[in-house]
Amino acid sequence: MLFAAIFSVFAVLAKIDYAIHGYQGYFPPWDVVLYHWFWQWVVGVPLIGLTLSFSFYVGAPKTKRNLKISIGVFLTVIFLLIGQLEDFLYFVLNGIPFPEGEWTWLRGMWFYNLFGMWTTEMHIAWLVFWLLATAVMWYKIAT
Repeated sequence: MLFAAIFSVFAVLAKIDYAIHGYQGYFPPWDVVLYHWFWQWVVGVPLIGLTLSFSFYVGAPKTKRNLKISIGVFLTVIFLLIGQLEDFLYFVLNGIPFPEGEWTWLRGMWFYNLFGMWTTEMHIAWLVFWLLATAVMWYKIAT
């Protein structure tokens, strides 16, 4: 249930991005991208994760296990944020083909600079890594 709520947040953000930007081969100027990225990803999504986590903890009995679950909820949002789930959902939910070649509009992002380029294949591998990290974390919480 918690994962469905978290997934829904990313799905809604993907649809909002599509409503704002559409898909016409348009990529806004870098200062617009940076402003949007900062407020949505550096402030907005972590605050949503913190709100979900806090809401769970407030409503649940105060046990060590529920504290772990609450922290896990927050970390799940952060892991999926780092894994760029929203970008993946942007293309999938809106029926848009994934870009071929390099994702040039991501230049300047830390993960782009880490690898020196960014492609659809790299994006999917990156997302799978963070999904696996999330699964391992929840396995550790559950055991």
